[in-house]
Amino acid sequence: MIGKIKGTIEEVYGDRAYIATASGVSYLVFVTPSVASRIHQEVDLYTYFAVREDAQVLYGVDSHNEIVLFEKLLTVDGVGPKSAFQMLSRSSLPDIVHAATTSDLQFFIDMKGVGKKTAQKILIELSAWVGKDFDLSAANMSDEDTTVLQALEALGFEKQDSRQALKKLDASLSVEEKIKEAIKAMTKGNSKD
Repeated sequence: MIGKIKGTIEEVYGDRAYIATASGVSYLVFVTPSVASRIHQEVDLYTYFAVREDAQVLYGVDSHNEIVLFEKLLTVDGVGPKSAFQMLSRSSLPDIVHAATTSDLQFFIDMKGVGKKTAQKILIELSAWVGKDFDLSAANMSDEDTTVLQALEALGFEKQDSRQALKKLDASLSVEEKIKEAIKAMTKGNSKD
């Protein structure tokens, strides 16, 4: 198994880079944008070697924490090396951990190739891994309630406060009514009347 590669990035083609090692062998490695930007520089990458029937693929990231997260994502049913790598390429490690600790389901749904069910599984797995209690209500939230939360966040309300307010509302209300009622509930204590 190839665990690390140290060498110089010779060529970059999108998310793939040729890394020349001191032994004279160049490896073709899928790399994150931050790694790809360092063409003609020396890199020391942690790698994951994925072997399939039709291909052998090497993925490379900057830090040990990133490779640990990559491998953790692979334990989620429905997430393969390509999907896990896309998540690390399109977002940062702190952003992914923050999404897990705040039960931000939409963050994972917005990732390319990740549906709602897979996003829920990722959120459950990662939130347990980072030692936070998972807010199951966030994973089971309807599309309408997700819209309400997004609207409240756009208006400047904290996600956790918005969730708490939303839980107390009648489920039969329309999206607009829920937004209005949630705003009333959250601003009630701040009123100076």
